[in-house]
Amino acid sequence: NGIAHRRWLCQSNPELTALLTELIGGGFVYDANELLKLREFKDDEKVLEKLREIKTHNKEHFAALVKKIPA
Repeated sequence: NGIAHRRWLCQSNPELTALLTELIGGGFVYDANELLKLREFKDDEKVLEKLREIKTHNKEHFAALVKKIPA
């Protein structure tokens, strides 16, 4: 089975969910085909920069969590 895309995305990455909702609306939560609308942003530097920021933030957050794990 696996995890539904909406559960994975919406619960584990709220910043990305917010950006996607801003760009293409919230329909992707119920219909993964709606994500195809993102193609129109493939060359949009502002969108790509925002995606990089979200990715970096998530990596930093994960690193901070890992540092808290006792050795």
